[in-house]
Amino acid sequence: MGGERTCDLKRPASAMARGRAWPLLALLLCLVAFAPGLAAQSAKLAEDPPRPDDPSASSAAPASPPGDSARKPATSDAAPSDSSSPDKPIDTSAEPPKPPDPSSASEAAAAPAQQEFDPLHAERSLEVGSFYYKKGELDAAVDRFQEAARLNPKLAKPYLFLGEIYEKRSDAPDALTAYRKYLQLFQNAPDRDKIQRRIEKLEGKAGRDAAPAGSG
Repeated sequence: MGGERTCDLKRPASAMARGRAWPLLALLLCLVAFAPGLAAQSAKLAEDPPRPDDPSASSAAPASPPGDSARKPATSDAAPSDSSSPDKPIDTSAEPPKPPDPSSASEAAAAPAQQEFDPLHAERSLEVGSFYYKKGELDAAVDRFQEAARLNPKLAKPYLFLGEIYEKRSDAPDALTAYRKYLQLFQNAPDRDKIQRRIEKLEGKAGRDAAPAGSG
């Protein structure tokens, strides 16, 4: 009986010991599992400790981006100079500009304009003038013949037509001038004798017209 009671007393004690050992064993297993991570974190903290916050860095003004100053227009404190300021002394030593020479201006005005020379256009004007002459439009024909003579001063034909038109209008002085110019430019004209007789006739008429005026 005594031996059985001793055995019964030992069983609860060993059960209690095993119950207390299980938490310790679980804690030991947790330490073993997390030990490598804790060791690595401790080593990292030892190598790079956290830096304290710098209060002056937050209060400093942000730096302007590069090139910002180049975009800002440069301002000058200097006041703009005023060349027309009334306080500026006038230089009286300089000579006033000389007036233009009137003789040079008159010479430039008297100089003849450069004569235009266009033989092709002159021939065209002669053709158009002949067309107007045949139609009886003498004013338009005169304009074209004069243009042809101006564009080609060596062209004789326009003066022949002009002489005929002036003769029809009883304008003896202009007709004589035109006929003479025609014979001067075209010395071998086939109608030279006929034109010469017209000139003599017009000269006689011009003399008769001038006689009453001179006698009066």
